[in-house]
Amino acid sequence: MSVAYASSGPPAAVGDTVYVRYGLDILEGTVFDRYETGSGARVVVRLATSDDADGEPPTIAVAESDLFRSDQASEIEPPGTWVSAAQFERMVNQALHPLWPRLR
Repeated sequence: MSVAYASSGPPAAVGDTVYVRYGLDILEGTVFDRYETGSGARVVVRLATSDDADGEPPTIAVAESDLFRSDQASEIEPPGTWVSAAQFERMVNQALHPLWPRLR
């Protein structure tokens, strides 16, 4: 079982190293900004990976409760374990469905 950031310890602060679920993976990032909304705190995380052609790391906004501190890294469930096999198969089918006619 994993422990969410907000449920244990102080709130995320700008510059903190955190981990966030991103698709079926868990990525490291740095807190870039934090703001309050009516439904709770949101955090902008600059991911430690760069898929962009210009080399600029992407940023994502997530609920603070979806973050994990770096000292919680060992407690995070392995990537993909929070998605059932049926969900995964459905997602793959939906992604590949438009390609089937071209593959025949």
